[in-house]
Amino acid sequence: MSNFKKKTINGVLWNLTERLGNQVIRFSLGIILARLLLPSDYGIIALTTVVIAFSEIMIDGGLMMILIQRSNNTDQEYSTVFWSKLFSALLIFLLIFFSAKYIAQFYEVPILEKVLRLIALVLIINSLSSVHKIRLTNKLDFKGQAKIILLSTLIGGATGIIMALLGFGVWALVFQTLTINLIQAILFWCYTKWVPSINYSFEFIKSIYKNGLNFLSANILLILYNNLYITVIGKMYNPTTLGLYTRARQFEQLPENTTNSVIVKVLFPILTGNKNDKMALKKNTLEVLSWLSFIITPIMLLLIINSKQIIEFFLTEKWLGAKDFLVILAVAGIFIPINNTLLNIFNVLGKPLISTKIYIFKILFSALLIFVVWKDGAIWTASIIIIENIIVLFILGLITKNLIGLKIKTIIESIRFVFLVNGISFLIVYYISNYLTFIELSNLLHMIITFVSYCVLTYLLGSFFKLPQISELNNQLKKRL
Repeated sequence: MSNFKKKTINGVLWNLTERLGNQVIRFSLGIILARLLLPSDYGIIALTTVVIAFSEIMIDGGLMMILIQRSNNTDQEYSTVFWSKLFSALLIFLLIFFSAKYIAQFYEVPILEKVLRLIALVLIINSLSSVHKIRLTNKLDFKGQAKIILLSTLIGGATGIIMALLGFGVWALVFQTLTINLIQAILFWCYTKWVPSINYSFEFIKSIYKNGLNFLSANILLILYNNLYITVIGKMYNPTTLGLYTRARQFEQLPENTTNSVIVKVLFPILTGNKNDKMALKKNTLEVLSWLSFIITPIMLLLIINSKQIIEFFLTEKWLGAKDFLVILAVAGIFIPINNTLLNIFNVLGKPLISTKIYIFKILFSALLIFVVWKDGAIWTASIIIIENIIVLFILGLITKNLIGLKIKTIIESIRFVFLVNGISFLIVYYISNYLTFIELSNLLHMIITFVSYCVLTYLLGSFFKLPQISELNNQLKKRL
């Protein structure tokens, strides 16, 4: 194996370690903090994330992706991007600082003004280290990045927990965010030992301007869609309801984000290798969809079965209002990885414009339905995500039929027995769950019993229906025994 290949594989492994490790650490810290803070505290922070996420996209302007794509960046080009981002961050920070009052009035949350003005400092802090991070990425040094990100997350998390224990409320979350990003910036500067030169190139900015706009427009759509429900729930209802929604979303997104990481880092290169062979691409896509459904469906159905127990055990009774949101998001979570895989096909085939159009449809369709149902309450508003993802699945099936001959009927056939096995297991374990609730078993025992029961039933039913995934697991076990 060549040195470059070893370095690439090692880089991918460390990148996955950083992504998954960071998710697990943040998830664990979130649980601890949620037990100490109120749902309204998380709702206020969720409102700031909408503003911050959109601002970061505007500051980036697609420049980071361009630096990643170019393998021969000069020191002048890195420095040019550094100063461009820092200048943009300062401008947008000032814009947020002076408009914070009006944003707080829009959401009718007075404290949001002070919170937003302080947490917006993260934009400047991040701009000081983003180019350092890209330099490490271009060198395939994911190990260094992983260590820095995981260490800073732990330090920032500890800061947040201490402040929450001292009764600082929402400010504990603000300073946790600022600490994580400040520690990251300091460590990236120390680790890379790179100092930007005062050597700005207007010619370089002009040469990448158009490509940067393409990346920017795609990222804006993604940010708009990802924050659509947060914006609506925050505006139409109150911070407490939004806090309950975001906590439920965290439980659902842990397995969802993990599968997305696998799609991007592992499955995307596999599919790309067959992009010129439509039959092979179709076959591999069906294989991917089958395995994804086999993995993600039981996780989401177990979240539904144990929604009350999970919220009560991890977050305490004050968060029980998140239970219904968790059920809704878990149902949608069955379809989201499937849709993401099909969307990925368009990138494989070099047709990203189709993905852009799909996101535009998702935003407009969801906004229309939200306008119709928002008066019926937050639960109905959140439920739109289920309808949206089912409809998008059928639309994607129509498009893939024309591109690679992959019909929606074929997609359903590839996962029907996975759904059948999980459907039967769900009904039986749901009945068991109701009995366990009736006899008032502890939340921990309830979750353990339902988990074991579900796994056993899925294995037995999968063997009966001869699921290829069960056969593969059996073969792997035999090889290792």
